Order: sequence, then C-alpha cells, then structure tokens
Amino acid sequence: MPDLTLACTHICEIDRAKSTEANSNSCDVGRYSATTNNCFFNFNNISESIPAGSTIISATLNLEQIAGGFASTLKSKVSLRVGNWGAFTWSLGPFLACDGKQFTLSGSAAGLREVDVTDIVKWIVENNSPHHIFRLERVPNDQTGTSDAKRFSPTPSQHSLSISYIQPIPCEPPKHISLPAVSETSAPLMWSEAKGDGSNLITGYEVEYSESIDGEVWGEWLPLTVIASSTGSGTLYVEPPTVRGSYKRFRLRTLGALGEEFYSDWVVSGPLRKNILPSAPSLFTASPEVYDGGNITLSWSGVIQGTSAIKSYIIQGASSLDSGLTWTGFTTLKTILSAAAYGSTEVLADMREAVKVKYRIRVVDTLDAMSLYSLSNVISMATSPPVPMVVSPVALRTTYSLTPRVLLKTGVYAGEQVLRVRVDSGAWFKSEIDIEHFSVSSPLSSNASVIFIPQTLTPGSHTLLVKAVNSITGTESDTASVTFLIGSDPFSSIHANITTVKAAHIKELRDAANTIRSYYGLLPKLWSEAILTRRTPLWAWPKHISELRDAVMDVVSIINTFGTGSFGIPAFEWLKFRQGRPRADIVQQLQDLIRTL
Repeated sequence: MPDLTLACTHICEIDRAKSTEANSNSCDVGRYSATTNNCFFNFNNISESIPAGSTIISATLNLEQIAGGFASTLKSKVSLRVGNWGAFTWSLGPFLACDGKQFTLSGSAAGLREVDVTDIVKWIVENNSPHHIFRLERVPNDQTGTSDAKRFSPTPSQHSLSISYIQPIPCEPPKHISLPAVSETSAPLMWSEAKGDGSNLITGYEVEYSESIDGEVWGEWLPLTVIASSTGSGTLYVEPPTVRGSYKRFRLRTLGALGEEFYSDWVVSGPLRKNILPSAPSLFTASPEVYDGGNITLSWSGVIQGTSAIKSYIIQGASSLDSGLTWTGFTTLKTILSAAAYGSTEVLADMREAVKVKYRIRVVDTLDAMSLYSLSNVISMATSPPVPMVVSPVALRTTYSLTPRVLLKTGVYAGEQVLRVRVDSGAWFKSEIDIEHFSVSSPLSSNASVIFIPQTLTPGSHTLLVKAVNSITGTESDTASVTFLIGSDPFSSIHANITTVKAAHIKELRDAANTIRSYYGLLPKLWSEAILTRRTPLWAWPKHISELRDAVMDVVSIINTFGTGSFGIPAFEWLKFRQGRPRADIVQQLQDLIRTL
C-alpha cells in the first residue's frame, strides 16, 4: 500500500477587510479584534501523483501551528478551492462539490495540527480533478463572536499533505476455461474465477477466435463479441468451424472499470473441432430375398467412425406393390443402440401379397449427428408362381412314343421356381432332383423352356399334372392338367430290301405325321395331292417323301428348341433315294422317327 507526502508549495493569507490583498508572509486563520483571515495552502496536482482508480485509504493535512494566536477554540473548516495559484480575492470561488471538513483548533501553543481530509482527496482522485488549493477558514467566516485566530507558519515547507492509498490493479483472467473438444452445433465456452479489484471492478469480457485446418497452424485472432458482466464466471455458446474436421479456438480477457490499461491478460481455450460424420455401412443386406413369413434379418458392416463415437443406428423401410415401379416413403422401423461398426437385427416381414420391400440404415454418433443412408437389396414376399404352360401334349391329342416328350414353359415370375410333374397317379417328379427326367435341373427363370420325359407308359389315356414351386419357400402354383393318348403303332410292318412300298404306306405316314403334329400343337400338314392306290406316278413318289420329311421336321424343330442332347432329337441324315418308288428303308426311317416323337 503506497504512501504519498506532498509538501506545500505556496501559502497566503487574505484579510476579510482587505479582500484583494494576499499576504504571503503571514498565515493567520480566524478573527482578530478587527477582522477575519483565511489561509490558502497550495500543493502539486494530486491527480497526477496518484493513478486514476486508486483507492484512498486516508489523507491528512499536516499544518504547523506557531505561537501567538488566541487561546479560545476556533471552529474551522478546510475545503477545496477552484482555480490555480495566483492573485485571488477573499470571495473568489466557487468551491467544489465536496463539502469540506470541519474541525476545531484550541490553544495558542505551537505544534503540529492534523486535519483529516480523506473525503476531499477521494473526491479529487475519483473525479480526476486538477484542483489542489486547500482553504482554511473560520466557521462562521464572518466578524461575529470572540477573537479566536490561530497562527500558522508562513513557510510552505513546514506544511504537508500525507496520503495513503491502494493503486488499481489489472483484472485477473479466468482461472478456468473449458470448451468441448468436438461439436456438431453450438458449444458452451465456460469460464470461472475471473477477478476485478477495488475500483477496477469487472465490467465484462472480450472474446476473440482463430481457426486452423489441422490444429497446428492457426490463423489470426479475430473479434467475436464483448459481453457485459459484473461476475467472475460466464457461459457463451460459440459456433464450431464451418468445415468438418477443422478447428476453432477462443481467447478471453476480463474487462475492468478502469479501462484497457487494467484489462486482464488473455486466456486461451482448447481447440473445438467440427464433428466429422460417421460413414454409412458399406454393406447392408436383407434376407431372405424371398420370404413367406417370420422375420427379416438385416445385417450391416463396414461403418467408419467419425470424430465422435457411434451411438446408434436408425433403420427405415419402404415398400412397393407394383413390382418396384413406385415406392412408398421410408418410415422408421427401429433404432438400435450400439457402438459397434457392424451388427444385425430382425424386423417383421411385410406379409402383403406380392409386396417388395427395401431398407435403409444410417449411423448416429454421440453428438446426434447422422451419416448418409446405406440402401439394402430388394426383397419380395413369396408369391405362388404362375401355372406352367403345357405346350405339348395338346389335350386329347395322341403320340406313339411310350416315353413321350412333354414340352413345358414357365410363367413370368420374379423368384426362383422349379417344376413338379406327375402322370396319372404316379409319383411327382421334381426338376431339381430327378435330373434324368428334366432337360433343366437348376432353378428356372421366367419363360424357361423345359422338356420332361416320363417313365415308360402304356398305350391308352393318361393324365399329365404340372405345377411350379417357389424353390426357396415351397409356395406352389395351381396345377395344370392335360389328358393325352398314347396310340398303338400306326404302321404296317415293312422290311428293307423285301417290302415293296405302296400307297398305303404313304397314307399311314401322312396320318401319323399329322397326329404327332397335333400332339405338339401344330396344324395338320396340307398335302399337295391325294395318294391313290395303283395310281401314283413314278415322278410323284419323291415329292410325297419330301412332304412327309418336312412335316416331321417341323416337330423336330419344336422339340429341339426346348431341349438338346438326350432330350432333343440328335442330328441325323435322311437316306438318299432316286426317282421312282421309294425303297422300304426310306419309309422305315420315317416310321422310326415318328415312333420317337
């Protein structure tokens, strides 16, 4: 706590009767027999000696009284006078706003008289007043009453002003400042235990910020805000950087009543990073792809954590009832609390007929920031496959083969399907298992062509039953039923190099060819001319054979479009013949082929 002693620089006395004459060789205060005197004490500028904002503890005006005055009590007052030292009169004023200090002086002996002028000096310092002349006067300052004058030394240096004060000190910055390390939105910048002291009370806080892309190299400090406050703590919500992964820091200093010279030092917060979002799962699957009830299993993996830890997953679903042409909006099905980068869960299956469903998932971190969505595969409610089309046999048509080919075509279906075929009351043959009976054993797509060959049958009427089955769920189509006939051998016996080919043989071939064409759904062959016994000219025989071969090859072509290998008709060459009546082996080749169709 500093002390200051100012020596008096000037003294003068003014006699009330001679109000314009200042006497610097005398310093009498009070009423003598004839008049009343005041005395003026001048000091150096107090405001220049004591820093603004200082707290005045005490101030004493030390006056050296000399012998020679009256012994009676002198009621006195010391006050502060406006103006600088110079020629002034008794009545020259005005006096300042502070009231001054009243006290009493007694006796006429010499000695030091101390007057408490603390309030006056406080007023000078608090108002940064340039005035420094103290006036010592009688109370009342007129000619009434007894003589009571006291005498003071006319030597300025024997008088002084003693001041004890506390200098203003700068505010203290907050001892504690905190800021979250990561933020998605505004974050609280918090501080506490800042201090202001004496006349330098806290008036607020100044806040600045700087930014960095890596947390190492920082940009310049930029002003953010000034907060009005009189407390030692506070909270300010600040925004993170605009670029994810970048950093922002803040600095703060305490503002005081005495101005910038007495602000605190800056205190710097830790860095605040803009939250980096987690990545969506790189793999998100729904299974089974075709279902007929129960739950759907959703599995995900490949999540990459952002700045903040994973907190949960949000799963949504959308559906379509028109084979995926239009979809509903996504609705939330589940929120899964998990910090893992992978996982699985189950959701109820959508059991609407023919519905398609897809799902999406997003990651939520501990700051409630969300990743983009990851989309699953599309799954379908299991529907009954359409009834397969039986191309052959045509209902109630006849074939001559005891292991007749059945030509089938699957319907349009989004799922995987297999076939079931039964003849009469026999066992059901399964396309994926009984591979010796089906030209295709793997699951079938839409519009797939399949040949089925039954076990050996007997001539007569038979009923063919066919249905399609969803290969995953076992959902079955309706059953197609076709009745067909296996006829007895339609041909007369013929032997190569022995039998002479006749018109009857050609007629048998023509009837059998059209019968088998009808079995495979072909129109009857229209022959160019009739066959008449004993009337076929030699030049017409080759034409009849060619027509028969064409009629049969139409059937071969249909069969081979449905299957090859053992299920189709292997490649062969027609026997050659010359002009005239054909040989028996040429007719026999046609008979044998028709028997196998």
